Amino acid sequence: MAAYETGVLTAQSVGAEPGSVKVSPCINFVDTGQEPPTRPDYVIATVPISAGENSYEVYFKLPIDPGTLTVSAFRVYLTSALPTGVTLKYKADWTGGTSAYATPTRVTSTVATTTIPTSLPGTANVTIDESLATTKTVPFLTDYIVMQLQTTTSAAEGAGALSLYVQYLDSSANTYTGIIPITYNVSKSSSSGIYYDVSGIYNDYIDVTGQFPDEGSDG
Repeated sequence: MAAYETGVLTAQSVGAEPGSVKVSPCINFVDTGQEPPTRPDYVIATVPISAGENSYEVYFKLPIDPGTLTVSAFRVYLTSALPTGVTLKYKADWTGGTSAYATPTRVTSTVATTTIPTSLPGTANVTIDESLATTKTVPFLTDYIVMQLQTTTSAAEGAGALSLYVQYLDSSANTYTGIIPITYNVSKSSSSGIYYDVSGIYNDYIDVTGQFPDEGSDG
């Protein structure tokens, strides 16, 4: 069996459902506030994840061109343990279901609920046409891979980087492995506050004695 390295891009859906598709060479886990991410290439320092909170979900597919061969058995995984206080949840197996996009959320995902493996899985874990057994001989997209970065208050502050590995096989028993960079930023600063908007015109002033000029006498 021969092993080959291959470039892997992501076809990421962004924005409110039904979303739009953007092609990106990496995955950024971000917290954009009250709006779902609308692009895949944020400067992560400006959209950090507060320690103890989650990133917005990321929905993406893998665009694959098999060339003249048949490909199958797609697997995604990491090759090292995650940092303290950081968990990467995912869903890529849609067997018996329907792979569909939904507006990403930053509450704990009910879609991406499985911790991503930190070594090569023994079997495929990414479906094509909602099946782990599907093979393809023409250019295609995998089903959605949905991921969410979840943190605890013990997550280290600052930028973080991970490598998502993608492996698949072809009909000549060749193995292809690609790497998709993952970036994120954790902040331990307070990200919330209460702001008061006070409207009106103020005419009173306090003189050097600390008394309003129109205050009545105590005597």
